[in-house]
Amino acid sequence: MIAARALVLLAAPMLLGAQAPVRYTLRVDTTDLASVRVEMRIPAARDTLRVAMATHDEYDDRYWRYVSDLSAESGGAPITIVREDSAVWRITGAKGDVTVSYRIALPPRDPLAGDRRSWMSYLSLTGGLVGSIDCLMFVPTRTAAAATLTMRIPAGWRIATGLEHTADPNVFHAANAATLLDSPLLIGRIREWSIANAKVAFLPTPATVPFDTAAFLNIIQRITTQAIAIFGGAPYREYTFLLEDGAGDALEHINSLVVGVFSADLARDPTEYNTEFAHEFFHTWNLIRLHPVGLRALHPGPTPRVSELWWSEGMTIYFADEILQRAGLYGPSVTRSSRLAARIARYHANPGYTRVSPERASLTVGLSPGANGDYSGDYYLSGQLFGDMLELIIRDSTKGARGMDQVMAALYAHSAGEPGYTLADIERAVNEVCACELRPFLNDHIRNALPYDFDAALRGIGYRTEVAWDTARDSAGAPIADTRVFVMRPEGAPASSPLRIAIIRPAGAWARAGLHSGDELIAVNGNGVSTRMEFRRLLAAFRVGEHVKVTYSRNGRRAVADVLIDVYVMPKVTLVDLPDLTPQQLAMRANWLAAK
Repeated sequence: MIAARALVLLAAPMLLGAQAPVRYTLRVDTTDLASVRVEMRIPAARDTLRVAMATHDEYDDRYWRYVSDLSAESGGAPITIVREDSAVWRITGAKGDVTVSYRIALPPRDPLAGDRRSWMSYLSLTGGLVGSIDCLMFVPTRTAAAATLTMRIPAGWRIATGLEHTADPNVFHAANAATLLDSPLLIGRIREWSIANAKVAFLPTPATVPFDTAAFLNIIQRITTQAIAIFGGAPYREYTFLLEDGAGDALEHINSLVVGVFSADLARDPTEYNTEFAHEFFHTWNLIRLHPVGLRALHPGPTPRVSELWWSEGMTIYFADEILQRAGLYGPSVTRSSRLAARIARYHANPGYTRVSPERASLTVGLSPGANGDYSGDYYLSGQLFGDMLELIIRDSTKGARGMDQVMAALYAHSAGEPGYTLADIERAVNEVCACELRPFLNDHIRNALPYDFDAALRGIGYRTEVAWDTARDSAGAPIADTRVFVMRPEGAPASSPLRIAIIRPAGAWARAGLHSGDELIAVNGNGVSTRMEFRRLLAAFRVGEHVKVTYSRNGRRAVADVLIDVYVMPKVTLVDLPDLTPQQLAMRANWLAAK
C-alpha cells in the first residue's frame, strides 16, 4: 500500500550552488479538456534520481492521484521509473539528460456552476487555471535550480502569471523550484489591464456580465498603494491579479493572487471584493515572505503544524481593515470604532475565545472536532483583536508616535525569508517598537486565553465598552434561530468519510440535546447529510421552537438527539465616551479613528 505522504511547498529553498535549469513543457489541447500533458527535462542526471509532486501548505488537493502515462527516457532510450511513495517516483538508469513525460487528469469543473474554488486547476473551451503545484513535478535534490516553462496552448489564448516573462510570450522563467510551483497560470481568452502596482487579468465565462472596469481597477490600485506604503516598497518586480469569473475564494502566491469573483456582483457594486483583495495582497508580505518557521519551503513529509497562524492570518485581517480605511474604501457610517465594537461583540458571543488560546487554535486547525472539547477556537478573530489591542497599547505608550505598522515592518526587516519567525521574534519586535515589556500581555492572550480587558486598552482614546444582550431578529422582527453548530471532515480524511459535528456553545441547544464535538453525523430529520453545504441548507430552514432529530454515532454507537431550536441571543457592543475626556485622549482618538 502506498503511504499517503507528499512533499510540502515552501517559498524560499536553500541554495545548493549553481545547478543547470530544469525545463518544462506543458500542453493544453481543446480536444482533451480533461487533462494536461507535461514533459520535464532534467539535465546531467546520474544513474538514480527522484521526482515528486508538492503539497500546498494550506490546501492539499493531492494531484499525485491523477498522474498517468508516466514514462522516462535518457539518451533516447526508455529507462525505469517506479512509484516509490504516493507523491514520489524513483528513476534509474539515467545516462545524461532525462525526460519525464506524464499526463495529469483535471477533475471536471463547470465554470458556470458557481461552486468552483478559484485555486483549483480546470479547463474549459474558453480557458482555465493551470496550478503549477497541481501539474508540475520537481526534483527534490535540485530545488535551487532555475526552471523554464514553455506553454503550448490553443491559438487565440493568452497567459497571465506571476512567473518572469521572456521574449517569447509562451515561455516563462523561475529562479527556483519553489517560485515555479507557487506560480499558477491563468490561460484562455483573458482580458488584461495594467495599473501602477500590478497587472490585472480576468478570465470571463459565457455568462459574464459587464462591469465598470475603471472603478474596479482604481480600487485595486488604491489597495495596493496603501499596502506597499506600510513596508516602504514592494518585494517583487511584477505582480499579477488572476481573476476568474464564476469562482469563489482566493489564494495568495509569491508574485500573484488568484481570486474568484462574480461579474454580476461587480456590476452591482465594484467594491464587493475589497476585503478579499486587501487581505490576500497583504499576504505577499505576511505569510509568503514573512512566515512561521517550518512553512514555505520544499521538504519531505506532511505540512508541519505551527503555532503562529494567528499572526499570519489574524494580523493580515487586521491590516486589511487598516488598508481599506486608509484607501478611503469604507463609507462614512462604517467607522473604525463601529468595526472594533462589532469584533468585540463577536468575541463575547463565542465562549471559545476565552478557552482556546490563539496558539492552540493554530496548532489544532483541521483536526477532528473535539480537539478542543466543545469549544471552537478561531485564530482569525483572535489575531485581529490582538492587533487591535496592541495598537492601542503601543499608541498610548509612545504618545501616538508608533503602532502596529512599525511592529510589522520591524518583524519583516528582521525575520523575512528563511528560516522564518517564532513567537519570540514577534515579542522582540513588539517590545522594540513599544519600548516596553509586553511579555505578560502575550502570555495572557496568545499562549493562554485570558479574557481581554477591553476598557483598559480603550482608556487612552477615551472610550469604554457597553455590552447588551438581546434576541437577534430578522428584517421582519421575528426571532432568529440559533444554528451555531457546524460540521467538517478532519484534515486528510477521504470525502467518503462521515462528517463530524462541531459544537460552538457548550451551553447551547445542540449541546443540551447531548451532542458533542467529534460525533459522526448520520442524518438530520431522517435525511442523510454528506456535505457541509447540505448541512448549511438544512440549518437555514430551521425555526425557533422546532424539534430537530439528529442521528449520530459516537464510539461506534448510534443515537438520536432531539434538538429544540432556541433563539439566537447575541451581544451588542457600543464604545461610549469616558467622563471628563482630556485633550490628549481626544487627540489620540482622532488619529486612531483616521488610522494615522
